[in-house]
Amino acid sequence: MGNSIREVALKWKAPTERLRIPEWGAEVEVRGMSLGGQSEFLASLPDEGSPNRMKKMMAQTIIRTVFDPLTGEPVFEQADAEHIINEGDVRIFRRMIEVANRLMGLESTEEIEERLGKDHDGD
Repeated sequence: MGNSIREVALKWKAPTERLRIPEWGAEVEVRGMSLGGQSEFLASLPDEGSPNRMKKMMAQTIIRTVFDPLTGEPVFEQADAEHIINEGDVRIFRRMIEVANRLMGLESTEEIEERLGKDHDGD
């Protein structure tokens, strides 16, 4: 007799994907978030309408989803958020965010920016 749907569902983990970063000569593991992880992520963001919300959302996505595939440890810490926002290479970080969003079934960075821009402009 096969496994019940419940048994199968409880074995299912958030998806992961390896992402090659040629600029760093390295590979990272991008992980989707659990419901608990996503709740913590959303709670860490500034309120809707905050001018820093998008920047913080992008930095937190990177901090919470990008891991070293060899050690399983996060690549970045909370203390790295300002560097990610102000000094990091946007081309590299956008690739990480795109993979993370896809793994979590979220819209692309461009779609989010477009929606937030329309909301901000009053459209």
